[in-house]
Amino acid sequence: MATLILPILSQVTCYLKRIIDFVFIFVGSINLYFPEESHLVDHKIYNILRHPAYAAAQRIAFGLALLNGNWFALACALIFALGLWGWVRLVEEKELTERFGPAYVEYRQRVPAFWPRLRDLKGFYEFLMVGR
Repeated sequence: MATLILPILSQVTCYLKRIIDFVFIFVGSINLYFPEESHLVDHKIYNILRHPAYAAAQRIAFGLALLNGNWFALACALIFALGLWGWVRLVEEKELTERFGPAYVEYRQRVPAFWPRLRDLKGFYEFLMVGR
């Protein structure tokens, strides 16, 4: 029984550490940089996705889970994606709406957060390949 519990406990610990590292390092460092004068960026990739870095993190998490090849890794990737979605909806987009006002509300209605619309897939893959 102990030989079965130790590997599972080890995996849970590693996945929790990765999530904690992401929250405190990546997300925490974003909130440190909050300039007084800024503008809403809505061109290039930001015309296709509102949060391309978070979208990339989700895709990497699911890709690594698929490479790992077990249900537990997929469950952790799903929990990560849901947590990220919650963070963006409850914290980050609230701050952006306060910061940019009606312009961000209109941008939010026009551009999806994490997954490009079907009509934007060509531009999305073009950006991934050539960066424009």
